Amino acid sequence: FENLSFEGVTVAVHSDINDVDQTVYVPEIKTTLVSKDTDSHIAPCDKEITLIDTVTYSNLVVGKTYVMYGTLMNKDTNDVVKDSEGNPITAGITFVATTSNGSVEVKFTVNGELLKGKTIVVFEDVYYEDVLVGIHADINDESQTIYFPEITTAASVSGKSTFEPKDEIELTDIITYKISTGFEALWGY
Repeated sequence: FENLSFEGVTVAVHSDINDVDQTVYVPEIKTTLVSKDTDSHIAPCDKEITLIDTVTYSNLVVGKTYVMYGTLMNKDTNDVVKDSEGNPITAGITFVATTSNGSVEVKFTVNGELLKGKTIVVFEDVYYEDVLVGIHADINDESQTIYFPEITTAASVSGKSTFEPKDEIELTDIITYKISTGFEALWGY
């Protein structure tokens, strides 16, 4: 709202709450990242998997075109996650806001084998006409975090990896797993 004064006297006022020309929208975004395969914050370590980041937004201008970009981050190092060729893993979607408040999905296709034992967090940016208008980049936000468990196994017979063939043996398989401590806190294990 604007007021114009002359020698202490208000001579003009512009205070129209519905005036589009004097309205500024401050977008806000929040994200929830899940594995398409598990529909949870735990992802399989398969060669090709899809991660779906549902980005909920508010205060966008209806009818305007926006671009939502996501970048995968390594929670332990706070570095951008890179693919096997050294390129940052990113994804994006262009959309027209049909409502001021809504959501879009940003889909990442990644090699889960490269992420074994890692905790990944997605950071999101929303742009309007190449101008950054919203960001959600919280490395500690559990909603935008996904875990890639890793297991190893060691089988033995009486503590040895070789044995004499007999009619009956007892095979012991020790399985070791690695999951981020954040996962344990999240699920209460």
